[in-house]
Amino acid sequence: MRIIRRTQILWETRQIVVTSGTPRNALGWCTACAATTIWLDPTHAAAWRNVPLSQLQLWLATGHLHTIPPANPTFLICLNSLLKFVEES
Repeated sequence: MRIIRRTQILWETRQIVVTSGTPRNALGWCTACAATTIWLDPTHAAAWRNVPLSQLQLWLATGHLHTIPPANPTFLICLNSLLKFVEES
């Protein structure tokens, strides 16, 4: 009688997002997500995703990312929408 042995390998992955505590990042409410989120400035968001700023602006133009205009001339990007877009693409 022949014995068949099987080995099962299971990989579990987890994602950890670390953001710096600079004043450009803020914790707040995203009305599009209906959830609390971290708002990132475009430079931090592009660096976190490792894409050029022009690519991030294209994603913004197509409406994939949620934004809010702050009091200063730059805008902020919802981290929840960035994570969701990254998972879908």
